[in-house]
Amino acid sequence: MAFLLASPTDMVRRILDALAAIASMIVTAGWWVLLTVVVPAGDRPYIGGSQRNSFLELTFGYNGFGRLTGSEEGSVIPGHGHKGGGMPAGGGRGGGMWGQTGLNRLFSGEFGTQISWLAPLAFAGIVISLLVIGRAVRTDVRRASVIAFGGWLIATWLVFSFMAGIFHQYYTVALAPALAAMVAMGAFSLWIARDKLWARIVTPILIVFTAFWDFSLAGRSQWLPWLKWAILIIGLMGALGFALAGLLRIRQLALVALILSVIGLMAGSAAWALYTVSQGHMGSIVLAGPSLSLGRMGGGPGGMPGGAPSGGQPGNGQPGGGQAGGMAPGNMQKQGIPGGGGGPMGQDSSGSQEESSTSGAPSMRSQRRGKSGFHGGSEGGRIKGGGLLGGGRSSSKIVVMLEKSSDSHRWAAATTGFQQAAGYQLASQKPVMAIGGFNGSDPYPSLEQFKQYVKDKQIHYYIAGEMGGHQMGGSDTSVQISQWVAKHYTATTVDGVTVYDVSQQQAS
Repeated sequence: MAFLLASPTDMVRRILDALAAIASMIVTAGWWVLLTVVVPAGDRPYIGGSQRNSFLELTFGYNGFGRLTGSEEGSVIPGHGHKGGGMPAGGGRGGGMWGQTGLNRLFSGEFGTQISWLAPLAFAGIVISLLVIGRAVRTDVRRASVIAFGGWLIATWLVFSFMAGIFHQYYTVALAPALAAMVAMGAFSLWIARDKLWARIVTPILIVFTAFWDFSLAGRSQWLPWLKWAILIIGLMGALGFALAGLLRIRQLALVALILSVIGLMAGSAAWALYTVSQGHMGSIVLAGPSLSLGRMGGGPGGMPGGAPSGGQPGNGQPGGGQAGGMAPGNMQKQGIPGGGGGPMGQDSSGSQEESSTSGAPSMRSQRRGKSGFHGGSEGGRIKGGGLLGGGRSSSKIVVMLEKSSDSHRWAAATTGFQQAAGYQLASQKPVMAIGGFNGSDPYPSLEQFKQYVKDKQIHYYIAGEMGGHQMGGSDTSVQISQWVAKHYTATTVDGVTVYDVSQQQAS
């Protein structure tokens, strides 16, 4: 839209140039997609995340329209659009276990503290910039910039607000460039129009509104309780300075007000950024800033009551911690997965409820490094390799076992899910097969393929885990494999983890 409007050529040339740009994008990115279509399935790596070894299925389904509708075949947690079995969808308008959808989604809970500190200024910047630009020439670069960055901001914000499928808080980083650009353009436009009455009225009002909004965001965490008051006081001083500068026409006072406003309105996001870079992180879901206060935002996954603070990821060694996003031990037993124990979804064997996010989405916050280091799972038979999103550290006994695995085996071990396999592989520096892809719900390798690998002595150990199991219409191949291993091989327990030596003769 920006190019078609502002390019300094005639309309026919603009259309041809736009078509050429689209064609170049299709050619430069499409050759790889074409290869996944024309190369026979048996001669290419399996397309992880798809159920039929199809990149197009993955693109337009699981990672495409499925993210919008919530109908993502093979997902471990259902969205609003899911029509099959599994965990119930959350309350409110969609989102399922990924939180309620709606225009206020990105202002709530952890979503708000990730991205919305300057959102009021950014959205106001779109309107203010267009007003200041007015009837400038068609090729005005400022208007084109507002269309490009403002369109980016609005379109992405709406998609994130209403997508009912998998949605993590860190996705909001896609909004950061557009937000930054529109805040800058809006502020610059107000400065240009500072001699106009409407600008002298709007400027302090915007600063007051944003200061109160940042005050509420900072108050969602118990970290640095004085920070919210500093934000509010400095922001109000800046707003008052602008109001007086506009009334008295004192430019030096306006500069002081500008400095105070920048400090006040940037303090929250800057503090969250400094907190983040000062911490060690691991796992797949890295969020900025400290944990939110217990019960402050009202609810656990999908809007369910009873949410606990989200400072630690479920299953990171805290009491009652399960595996975030993975299959609960109780469901493991229903699926016949060996090595699982415990109660229903969201509870450990003692009935303790898992931690959940205060934002209405599952708490999958990255683990932070403590004095005792990281740990991927709790004791008592739970896995310690990381689970779906934990990225935990394997126990030393498991690592030693894998390190001693014979180099004659192609894989030192096999386990369900990429994340769990990655935890073991990174710790031992030995290859570990990830059965069923990322979620453990891909139909690869098949049971017959796995049997052949075992027969050919290519796999040394099978490590039981909590993943897999016909999730949201996904394949149950990983469950079939775990059941076959449990039936034909002898289970041993290594530091609370169920392990099978599949290089040995099958048990009777």
